[in-house]
Amino acid sequence: MAKLKLALYWAASCGGCEIAQLQIGEKLLKLAEVADIVFWPVAIDVKYKDVEAMPDKSIDVCLFNGGIRTSEQEHLAKLLREKSKVLIAYGACAYTGGVPGLANLFNKQSIFERVYFETQSTDNPNKVTPQTKFQMPEGELTLPELYDTVKSLSQTVPVEYTIPGCPPEEKTTWLALEALIENKMPPKAR
Repeated sequence: MAKLKLALYWAASCGGCEIAQLQIGEKLLKLAEVADIVFWPVAIDVKYKDVEAMPDKSIDVCLFNGGIRTSEQEHLAKLLREKSKVLIAYGACAYTGGVPGLANLFNKQSIFERVYFETQSTDNPNKVTPQTKFQMPEGELTLPELYDTVKSLSQTVPVEYTIPGCPPEEKTTWLALEALIENKMPPKAR
């Protein structure tokens, strides 16, 4: 039997879900017996172009944590939706926007004013803020666009399942992975 293809991605969140994924401990060895991790930017060197080159639905399952705050995160959510048979909103930020969603109380302009101009520790006499494009002698630098609001994963693309928690508990994470391993988690009808 061919190994499962597993992807993991970290969008707008604190990183706690990445730690939670590792808390399954020695069960990682059992997971490695039946699954290959094909995309996990925080742990392995795989480029976006590698994922873009994968056939659609070639990833069996993707654990996607974090909300969608930037154009890059939206692009990855859409890309991983295309490439994954099962897309799981992993953790509170992916499910509801979580703590990053509190920024929805303010727009991007007011956040930039506070962070780059108003705090006592800020030294920014030229009032510089991040730009999506900047020309340097070495070439053009680009940054993802920061959106005015944080969206949950399901507000961006369809998801099959949600694993709640901030971060999800080890037991919940392992039960979901174990169900996938044992092929008990079929994709929902769309």
